[in-house]
Amino acid sequence: MTDESKAELSKVKTSAFRFLKIRQRSVFELRQKLIGKGYEKATVDETVAFLLDKKFLDDQSFAKAWIRYRQARPYGAQRIRMELRQKGIDDEIIQDELAQAFGEFAEQEVVLELAQRRALRYKDLDPVKRKKRVFDFLARRGFGLDAITKAVRKI
Repeated sequence: MTDESKAELSKVKTSAFRFLKIRQRSVFELRQKLIGKGYEKATVDETVAFLLDKKFLDDQSFAKAWIRYRQARPYGAQRIRMELRQKGIDDEIIQDELAQAFGEFAEQEVVLELAQRRALRYKDLDPVKRKKRVFDFLARRGFGLDAITKAVRKI
C-alpha cells in the first residue's frame, strides 16, 4: 500500500467516523455518504469492511435503535419498515426487529391517543371532515388500517 493510498484511506475513515459521531448509520447510508463525498469505491469498501470488523457499523443494532426512536415519536410499523428499506436494511433484519419491538407495543392505545389529540385540532370542522383528516394523519404515520379504523370510530 502506497503512502498516498494510506493517506486516502485515513481521510475516508475520518469522514466515516465524523458521520457516525452525528448518529448511527446503516452500511448502505454510510457507503452512499462517502461515495457522495467523492471518495473512490475501493477505499470506501475497505473503510466499511474495517468499520464492520470493529463493530462500529451494525445494521441489526441500527435497525433496533431506529425502531425505538421512531416508536417514541410515535410511528407505525409500516412507516418504519419503509424507512428502514430506504436505509438499505435487509428485509430479514427488518422483520425480526419489528416483530420484537411491536410484540410489546400497545398500538391500539397509541393510535387512539394520537387520534384524540389530533381530533382536538379539528374540533371546529364538520365531524366527517375531522374523522377523514385524523384517519389520513394516522395512515401517514404508518399505523395499521384496523387500528386506525377503531380509533377513528371512538372519536
